[in-house]
Amino acid sequence: MDNQIKILLDKMIDHTLAQEVDGCEFMVSSASSLSLKAQQKLISEYKVASSQIAGVRLKLNGKIGIGYCEEMSEKGFKTMVEQAMTFSKYAEDAPFEEIGAGAPKSDVAHVNIKNYFPEKVATDEKKELCLALEGKVKEKNSSAKCPYNGLSESTSEFYLFNHLGVKCYAKSNSYSCYTSALLENNDKKGMWYKSDRSRSFYELRPDLCVDESLNLAQDFMQGQPIATGKYNIVFTPETLGQFLGNFSLMFSGKAAMEGRNPMLKKLKTSVADKRFTLRDIAQHPDAFGQSLFDSEGCLHKDLTLIEKGYFKNMYHNSATAKFFDVKNTAHAARSIKGMLGTGGTLWTIDPGEESDHGLRQNTYLEVHQMDGFGPNSDAVSGDFSFGCIGYLVSQGERRPVKEITVSGNYYRTLNQIAGISKELFWDEGRDFLAPTILFSDLQVAG
Repeated sequence: MDNQIKILLDKMIDHTLAQEVDGCEFMVSSASSLSLKAQQKLISEYKVASSQIAGVRLKLNGKIGIGYCEEMSEKGFKTMVEQAMTFSKYAEDAPFEEIGAGAPKSDVAHVNIKNYFPEKVATDEKKELCLALEGKVKEKNSSAKCPYNGLSESTSEFYLFNHLGVKCYAKSNSYSCYTSALLENNDKKGMWYKSDRSRSFYELRPDLCVDESLNLAQDFMQGQPIATGKYNIVFTPETLGQFLGNFSLMFSGKAAMEGRNPMLKKLKTSVADKRFTLRDIAQHPDAFGQSLFDSEGCLHKDLTLIEKGYFKNMYHNSATAKFFDVKNTAHAARSIKGMLGTGGTLWTIDPGEESDHGLRQNTYLEVHQMDGFGPNSDAVSGDFSFGCIGYLVSQGERRPVKEITVSGNYYRTLNQIAGISKELFWDEGRDFLAPTILFSDLQVAG
């Protein structure tokens, strides 16, 4: 923790309270990054960047005001506080939102540096890895084009202090590398992009990126549409996480408070197959990162969202919990420039009773990439439609497919589960952990 920032935050809290506000909360985020890109055996980009931004949320005369600045000085912070006070004059009354509600009301420091593993890596080593990504793709397939090759390194720090004495601090670092392969043969074209990330530079897996990019580009170059009809579908861990996450509005207490959550009336009822259990585990020991506290300084706790098909909980911050007269689940979320909302952390799905191998005995479509999914999905109605790249799998034979569209309704799909595996699988970023789920009878247009 930077002692100068700590002193500045403490001083500005005293300054803000002197303006007779009902409460105040400050956030500071600082980040530094290095980006390397390679093209045609040369480093085509070497970019170093850093940034700092601060934000304040305060309550004055029953209204919330926010402000932000990029100047880490008393002058900059005082201007930011004035901005927030002016903002509050034009805001609506906020009877349910209280700064610091639910967080420990004592001088407590919640410090999370579990995600920080500093190490010294020579610049030449970073350049060598970056160049090797393109070089190894070309070495394995001389006709391949490699439009994207790169390495990035980032470090970030985050502070959250409020007038009740809560002091939260987090620090993290990460490395990532990526490459791609573009293959063309007459009128056929296939491309794949693969990345990997780690807390340690020396644990990055560039060979994995190279091999998967080439193998999948080669497969999907041969991909063809399939006949229109209904198919059983298996998502990869990456696409399953995207599919479920795109409809996370159903768990938002903030959206429910505003009348935008279509599933509010379904709370405490059955909404999914009875084998389906979804949990939020902010500090899963095997995840890429752990989150210790939420955006109000409350310590994160595990939360079961859906249990055996039963819609059990929504995400709540102090304001939505007060509005619905329920317990605060410690899932406040907001950006430095944004208003208070709700949000989740790391999702896990409980294992089932069938083997992954057993689920894959019949014909199914395995989705590896969804195109246009976000714009063509409606979190309120649940309707979705997306272009798909993947494999049609039948009796162990994998046929690459593309130029098809999968459509349906998300809320019905949660009840169209044919099986759940007992094995669990991480997505690429280790941000989502789930078994294989076989969904039945989804509409596919070829």
